[in-house]
Amino acid sequence: MDAWLNWSIMLCKTKQFELAISKLNQALVINSKDHRLFNVLGNAHQQLENYADAIDAYNYALRLHPDDVQALHNKGITFRLMNNPQQAIECYQYIQKLNQKYPELYFNLGCAFYDLNNKALAQENLKLAISFKADYVEAHEALNKLHWEDGDKTSFLESYQLALTQMPKASHLLFSYAAMLIMSKQDTKAQSVLESSISEIGRHHAFLHALAVLKNKQSKTPEVLSLLLEALQQQPKNTKYLIDIANYYICNVDYKLAMQFVEKAEQEAPLNQEIQAYKGICWRLMQDPKEKWLNNYDTFIHAQLLDVPQGYRDLSHFMYELKIALLKKHGSEQQPLDQSVVGGTQTVGRLLAEPEQVIQDFKQVLEQRILRYLEQLPEDSNHPYLKRNTKHFKFSGSWSVCLKDGGFHANHVHPEGWLSCCTYVDLPDNIQPDDPLKSGWVKFGETALHLGEREAIGKQICPVSGLCVIFPSFFWHGTNAFTSESSRLTIPCDIMPL
Repeated sequence: MDAWLNWSIMLCKTKQFELAISKLNQALVINSKDHRLFNVLGNAHQQLENYADAIDAYNYALRLHPDDVQALHNKGITFRLMNNPQQAIECYQYIQKLNQKYPELYFNLGCAFYDLNNKALAQENLKLAISFKADYVEAHEALNKLHWEDGDKTSFLESYQLALTQMPKASHLLFSYAAMLIMSKQDTKAQSVLESSISEIGRHHAFLHALAVLKNKQSKTPEVLSLLLEALQQQPKNTKYLIDIANYYICNVDYKLAMQFVEKAEQEAPLNQEIQAYKGICWRLMQDPKEKWLNNYDTFIHAQLLDVPQGYRDLSHFMYELKIALLKKHGSEQQPLDQSVVGGTQTVGRLLAEPEQVIQDFKQVLEQRILRYLEQLPEDSNHPYLKRNTKHFKFSGSWSVCLKDGGFHANHVHPEGWLSCCTYVDLPDNIQPDDPLKSGWVKFGETALHLGEREAIGKQICPVSGLCVIFPSFFWHGTNAFTSESSRLTIPCDIMPL
């Protein structure tokens, strides 16, 4: 059985989950009493988002070996992915009863309590995870994002400072600390951390790249390029470094050289959405007609009202009920630390996995809307977007955003998607189609590179309640700020082809 087990584990590590499931099922015909096989089977199903099958596999493992900590832990993770944090907590607490204590247990407990909006227990368990492992970067990041959302400036980044007194040369911890400082706009302190890390630890590519990004915000100097190239020399296939070098050349009006680095990045990661976004910038600025072919705004952007599910009087009634459900989930005080939202809040987790009836009704009509969109797309086997249209899909992300007075989305793309959409649930009255300032409108084509007169908006849409706008994930998009005492409530989603 060890050979079958190791083979399946290796298939999972190389992301061949379907093949792993096939081999595990063959192995279980030979020996159905090995709890380890069921555990790996659960992991493979979990990665494919077959959550019910994953839970079944873990339950089989636990019937054979009731104290299988690995199966209990993975079962808890799966429950949390299913938006069932209470059952996840029950799994983790059973592990505690077995007198098992390890940092990942407390990290996942903290995350599950956060899902239940029990921030006190979330903080307590995240701190416990760090107490077991001072350089537990994921726990530091989760804890400090929680402090940030609560507006707790006193505690924000305190865990890093304490851990670094114990491990002053932990490079991954220093890098995460610097990244948090950059995201919270403490650039001077971040630069000091990065420069001292380079001086004391060495010219590690992650420090060099972060310092380049920081300096690039201040001015597009040759020093930025030299830092990026030095980082790339250590990691020649790093797509992020290649894209940022292209970014530098675009800002400095060398589009052909920028395109060379974009094409190198595409060789390494052909499905990376940022690469297509940067390719579009280069083609537009070089006045290459392929830009219109790539960024065909009129064909690829669709804006239509959603259908009304059964049980609602009309679209207004449906959107009202959806609004009530969503506002309960916006519990944070500040905008998220690492998202495009400025002046608003964003929910965590997978919104469309929530069991509430109105959210599931929304998911149903949204799926119908997306299917109609995919059916009418043209065919083009050479187009990086169209060639992936199988007319079958899954949601890779779903959340809600509540923008407040003066709020907006900074221009961005969605690296985790292939197709994206945004549904407008509730809007201030002053977001209107006849507004010359287009306050609160969504815009496509304008980049995050701050190119001034070289920027161009390809399309703008005025939101209305119930409108669903669908577009390729690589399209640059953002929103105009608005002024109102009312909020702008939306549900964005990312979608991947199957």
